[in-house]
Amino acid sequence: MNATVAADEVTLSRAVVYRLLSLACAYPTPDTCQALRGVAAAATEAAGVIDAGVADDVQHLRVALDACDDEALERAHTTVFTMTTSTICPAYETAYTAKHLFQASEQMADVAGFYRAFGVEAHGQRPDGLAMELEFAYLLALKEAYALEHHGRAQVAICRKAGRAFFRDHLGRWGYAIGDRMVVADPEGVIGAAGALLKAFLAWERRHLRVGALAALPDQPYRPEEPGEDPPCMAGELAGGEHDEP
Repeated sequence: MNATVAADEVTLSRAVVYRLLSLACAYPTPDTCQALRGVAAAATEAAGVIDAGVADDVQHLRVALDACDDEALERAHTTVFTMTTSTICPAYETAYTAKHLFQASEQMADVAGFYRAFGVEAHGQRPDGLAMELEFAYLLALKEAYALEHHGRAQVAICRKAGRAFFRDHLGRWGYAIGDRMVVADPEGVIGAAGALLKAFLAWERRHLRVGALAALPDQPYRPEEPGEDPPCMAGELAGGEHDEP
């Protein structure tokens, strides 16, 4: 196997794990539950390409999935994330990273800018939801894998640069913190298993992307007076583009 094929396999494996996490963190509709269970099977092999520890956490998530039905998944999601904005485990980036209202607005606009640069939209929903950010990371990994196979180094570099910047400025900054909260909130269930996988995979991804040090989270992040909406799944088609790093 040559280096290009190996890189393509790793990148596709990253995409599968991101997709598994995005589905596990999204609101569990019947379609989402069906997709989650299907991706979980494929993710076991994909995670083995990435890291043994990540593969173990994928297997733990599969075991937790096998132990509950769709109604139990919905109850767990509602308990942990609530139907508005959880005070224990908020599923939005700015609940962890913003110090005040204006910074929260700026950060959400920056996230939406990443999405637009690659041809996707939040469709009127908050762009900083956990499931949405994970879905976008999945789309970036897919686009990078396609570029590895069909395009030159320039297109691959665009995808990698965007992935590194998005991880550094957004998903990587707060993903560990919410992963911790998910594990505490649902230690024996699917949400907790997804939180453990999220932490392990983001730690590996940080090394893989060579992101370096991440900005510290504020000690007292901004909390809005009014509850927000539950995070949706990302939908959209990829298109070429690049988000410039600040």
